[in-house]
Amino acid sequence: MSIVDNVNELFWKQSRVNGVTHHPATRDAKITFQVPHVIPTNGRAPIPLDIACRSKRDQGRVYLKAWSEVDKFSVVLREADEPGCDFMAFKVLNEEVLVQLEKDLVDYGVEVEQVPAEELKDCGRRVRFTVPSGHAFELFADKLYTGKWGLASVNPEAWPRGLRGMKAVRFDHCLFYGPELAATYDIFVNILGFDLAEQVLDPEGTRVAQFLTVSMKEHDVAFIHHEEKGKFHHASFYLESWEGVLRAADLIRKCCSRPHSGRTGVPAAPAPDPVRSGAR
Repeated sequence: MSIVDNVNELFWKQSRVNGVTHHPATRDAKITFQVPHVIPTNGRAPIPLDIACRSKRDQGRVYLKAWSEVDKFSVVLREADEPGCDFMAFKVLNEEVLVQLEKDLVDYGVEVEQVPAEELKDCGRRVRFTVPSGHAFELFADKLYTGKWGLASVNPEAWPRGLRGMKAVRFDHCLFYGPELAATYDIFVNILGFDLAEQVLDPEGTRVAQFLTVSMKEHDVAFIHHEEKGKFHHASFYLESWEGVLRAADLIRKCCSRPHSGRTGVPAAPAPDPVRSGAR
């Protein structure tokens, strides 16, 4: 029996309350999205992704993480009928900051939903809300710390042995499509403490793309204007080199179920029939 689809991601973020910057205690954050990948019953990620956690199924989900992430999981796959994004979540410093941000959201007129602890295994309570672009986001403060996968906490090696597939280091960012970018910007910048890193303006000076950061990365989340709400464009994982990116592209091509062209753009030829080709 196989499990298909959904990804929950947990990332490292910082939150600001009333203009004061708070840095989280751990490098963790979370996003949930549906993807057309099948996870084998042994709980390992498929070769194309190779996120390194080996957590078993629980609550109908498979929990995964990249090797440098220190909390128990950063990706959760759940069975779903269609691919898509459930939510993206950001970790805050502690419960006190979570309570304050929840209050700030409510005071700003944002409707929030309480998600109890352990709804995701070994994750504390979450505060869920939907921004005007139509995308759901969550805030949380607690998740089980397990350390980097395959490395000792004292005198660790530079990287774990036995990595497979793409060797993803960590989750990096997401890009969403939707309307009402200005109202979405206000929530992220004025309430959650994000900064605008990059933007694209149309000839009338209206912002049609915005790239927001709350860490040392170029951006953690981005939005591009689209008339339909709640559209998901991509999630990105950090690799250590351009060579790693090319290798990841080759793995996607090899593992894709439908015919793909090779690196040259020439359609990949089917394997020759050993009988008809004269092979013995």
